[in-house]
Parts: sequence; C-alpha cells; structure tokens
Amino acid sequence: MIALALGLIVCLGTALVLGKLKGRSYELTMALNVPLLTYLIADGLYGDWKGIGNVFFSTPLGDFTPSEMIGIQTFLAVLIIVAHLGLRGRNSLTVDEFSSIPPMFWVDFGTGIALASSALPVLALPGLVLYLALALLSEKNPLGWLSAEPCHGELGEFAVELGLKCLTDEESLSIYRLKGHIIVGGKARRDFPRWREVVKCLSELPETGRFRLLPYLVGLIPLPVGIILGEGFVTALILVPLMLLLYLGTLIATVRRTRSLLPESCWEVMDEYVEFVRRNQKGKGGFVIG
Repeated sequence: MIALALGLIVCLGTALVLGKLKGRSYELTMALNVPLLTYLIADGLYGDWKGIGNVFFSTPLGDFTPSEMIGIQTFLAVLIIVAHLGLRGRNSLTVDEFSSIPPMFWVDFGTGIALASSALPVLALPGLVLYLALALLSEKNPLGWLSAEPCHGELGEFAVELGLKCLTDEESLSIYRLKGHIIVGGKARRDFPRWREVVKCLSELPETGRFRLLPYLVGLIPLPVGIILGEGFVTALILVPLMLLLYLGTLIATVRRTRSLLPESCWEVMDEYVEFVRRNQKGKGGFVIG
C-alpha cells in the first residue's frame, strides 16, 4: 500500500502542520486532498500495468490487479480522512469557517468516492452507503463542527423574540440561519450597526425542511462521471475542476436562493451587510448568507 502510505505522509502530514501553524480549518481543508494524492500516486505506480496480461500485486491483504490496487488504496484514503475529519473537525470551526468548509467536505467526499470507483466500479456501492450514512448523521447533528456558544444579552433576547435558537462566537463576520438557529459572528455583532435588521430579515426566511437534499446530491455528481471516464490521470484532471465548480456553485446558489426568498424591504440592508463583509474579510474563510 505504497500509494496510501505516501498520500497520508505527505498530505496528512502537511495538514497537521498547517493545523498547528494556521488553525484547524486549514488542517481539515488540506486533509481532504489525501484521496486525490493517493489516487495520483497509485496511478503513477500501477497504471501502466493495466494492459499487460494477468498482472497481480501481492500485499498482506492478498493479490490485486493494478486497477484494484488503485481503487482500494484510494477508497481506504477516503475512509481514513472521513475518520480524521470526524475526530478533528468536531467543535472546531468558527462561524465564518463553518459556512464554507462543510459544503467543501461533501463535494470532496463525493469526488474521492468517484476516483476510487473509476478504478474499481464495485466500490461505488459501499461508497454510496457510507455517503448516505454520513448525510443522515449530518442531518441529525448539523452543527457538530461549529465552535460557538449560546447567545446572551441583547442578541440572545432578540433571538428568543424571533422564535430562534442563537449561537455566536467572538471573531466572525458571518450571519446566517440554519436548522432553527440564527448564527451570528461576534465581529458582525460588534462592528455592523444594523445587525438586528439582518437577523430579523433572516428570521423571516421559510424553513428549508428537515433534509437538505440538494447539497448532498451535488456532492454525488462526480461519481457517475468517474465511473464513465474510467481510471487514469485524465479522470483526475476532469474531476478536480468539476469539484471546484460544484463547490463554488453550491455557495453561489445558496446566496442567490436566500436573496430570492427575502422580502424586498430587506435587500438594502443585506447589500450593506455584504459590503461590510467584503471590506473586513481580509483572507477569512468564505461565508454564506442563509
């Protein structure tokens, strides 16, 4: 399992260093790349052997064909990173980071399954089972990665008046609503004078339902693409840009959908709030209004 070992050493090792130097969000983001790096290394090691008769590679787990070596190692990388993020991601993200990293996870997760399945299509089934299980767990505890505390004082009282639960931190710019919660960054509360109007506007949004199906479906789009393309460097070359487009598209669609549901009377204050975030962001993680 040379490719898996190298992928973990290089990518996960870098992730842990970034976590120490720059924060947990950088660690989680870098760790998401382990399946991709493992796939590329495995393709380089075993890809040229695929068309040469009955070639098998012996491992402690048994003998495998080149395609099986690529697919299995990539899938194992996916499993390891899911476990790593489950342990390291819990209660670790600021309000700003939480609005962007979970959507990235689902697209990266789906792409990892797609890469493994491109080499060994039978892995699509356990990949889908794992994906569904994690989606259900996410819906059961959608705020598991968020590091925030219950709101107190004026903000807490205002949220109660609006019939919402409230969470906040000390440093973030974002304000959004999720699963019956209004989540307010501490910097937005301190530095944006019209934060009450933003919270009031978001409180008027209709609930999205108990199961937010669309983001999970978007994360699965790479899977059939990977299976159709088959194993190879070109597959990775296509899936990586697709992954980025899906991630950015999810964020943009969320913002636009939120704006379309807001009363027209809210547009002016929301535009002012967006401009406030742009002025103050300075390299912070992405944000979503909604």
